[in-house]
Amino acid sequence: MNKMFKLFALVGVLLVVISCHSCGKDDPLPPTPPEKPIRFSTEQVDLTLENNSTSVTLENFKGTLTQDGQVTGFKVTITGNIIRITAEQYVPGDYTFIFKGNGKSYPLKVRLQKMPEMRLTGVFTSAGEELLPARFTSQKFDQGRVSRFVVSGNQDNPKEQYVLISDMQISGKEISFTLKARGIQKISDGARYLPDGEQRGLKGSIISEPSDAKLRIYAKLSNGKGINILIPNSWSWLSKLSTSLASSTLLFG
Repeated sequence: MNKMFKLFALVGVLLVVISCHSCGKDDPLPPTPPEKPIRFSTEQVDLTLENNSTSVTLENFKGTLTQDGQVTGFKVTITGNIIRITAEQYVPGDYTFIFKGNGKSYPLKVRLQKMPEMRLTGVFTSAGEELLPARFTSQKFDQGRVSRFVVSGNQDNPKEQYVLISDMQISGKEISFTLKARGIQKISDGARYLPDGEQRGLKGSIISEPSDAKLRIYAKLSNGKGINILIPNSWSWLSKLSTSLASSTLLFG
C-alpha cells in the first residue's frame, strides 16, 4: 500500500513537470524590444537666403518639445516632433539650436551659408546672372543714404528697359522698398523673371557692411524669385557713372 502511494505520488510529480515544461514551450515570454533611438532626421541644417526655410523631424520622440532659448535672426516653429527653421535675416555662420523634451536636450546644428561676392553694379538674379546691362545708372541720396536707384539697359532711351528702386527704408540689416521694372526679358520657368510693373513693400536683407563701396540687397519678388541689387554706396561713385543724378530724376520722376 505504501509502495503504491509512493508510485502515484511520483507519477503526479512527473505530470506536473511535463505540464509546466509544455506551457513554457507553448507560451514563451516575448523578448523586450530595443528602444528606438531619438535623433534628428538630418545631422545639420543648411540654409541660404534663397532657400531660407526647412523642416527637420526629431524621430521617435513622443511628448512636448520646446526650444531652449532663441537664436537672433531665425524663426522656429514646432509642431509635434517636426521643427521648422527659417532664416529671417542675413546672419551667416554656424549655430547650435537646443530643443528640450521629457527631461532631455537635443542639439541641432544649423548653418546659414555666406553669399558669394559680387562686384558689378546693377540688378541680378539670385544666382548672380545680370537681368539687364547697366548702361545707364544713377542714384539719389537722402541724409547720407541712398534712397533711390535706377539702372537701365538703354543709354539713349533709359525708359525702354529699366529697374527703379525707390522708397528705401533701412533698419539695421533689414530693408523695405518699391521696385518698378520695364522690359526685362529674362525667362525663368516659362515666365519673365521680373515682369513689368510696380511692386510695393518688398522686404529684403542688407548683405553688405556699412564700410563697403556698394550697398548690396537681397530680396524676393512677389513671384518668389530672388534678386540681388548692388548700388554704389557713396557720392564718390557718382563721378564714375555714365549719367548724372539730375537726368535720372528728370526721366523717372
